[in-house]
Amino acid sequence: MIYCILGNSASGKDTLMNNLLKDEELSKYYPRLKFKKLPMVTTRPRRNGEDDNVYTFVSYEEFFENYYHTDRLIEHRCYDVATEDGGDTWYYGTYIPENTTLEDLNEQSFLIACSASQYLACCKYFKDTLDIIYPIVLHCRDTIRLRRYINRLSDDASRSEIEEAVRRIVHDKDYFNTDINYPGCFSSECLGAELLENVQEHIKTVFLHYRSGDIKSTNEVLMDYIKKELDKNKLNNMRRI
Repeated sequence: MIYCILGNSASGKDTLMNNLLKDEELSKYYPRLKFKKLPMVTTRPRRNGEDDNVYTFVSYEEFFENYYHTDRLIEHRCYDVATEDGGDTWYYGTYIPENTTLEDLNEQSFLIACSASQYLACCKYFKDTLDIIYPIVLHCRDTIRLRRYINRLSDDASRSEIEEAVRRIVHDKDYFNTDINYPGCFSSECLGAELLENVQEHIKTVFLHYRSGDIKSTNEVLMDYIKKELDKNKLNNMRRI
């Protein structure tokens, strides 16, 4: 089982995922809800104070040799970004850990913080092989996301880095509208205990519905919505310019 936390830039996806990984309240009663993280890899530079908790940082050569050309890579995408040197292309990917089988993915619960295109790519990769790939959508106002993104930058951030932050926030709203009427959509303007508890309660409900065989139709409705959003903006090729 894979639970995908969807949201635009700086909506709190990684924060929520890490809180779910640390909190073991659900697994006390439902052992299958002991969460693990699907690992992600990137060629982008490491941010100030960033460790390997979210991404494995690799060179371009390592990305293509050790991930891109293997069947462990679930999805990948690349972003053209503005940098102080003029521009760069950053590659990202999600992969299956070594020694993890399809049976493990079905019997255990995994988390991934992802974009809409990543979610659809996961569905395509695991089509007819995984019992459930369930989306949890985070919605947050643009002004709050922009403040969070700016706070990530160092005090001596270049003008191009600031412009890139603004570009991503503005672009994301066109890319995927997260303000939707869907049971698994949550406001992430406050990233505290209330959000964690609400999401945990929803995951428990999803899990119980899954055990009773009553979850597939809800998932397919959201898949159709996301596909239409990406098609509408002509961004379903998983590359943002």
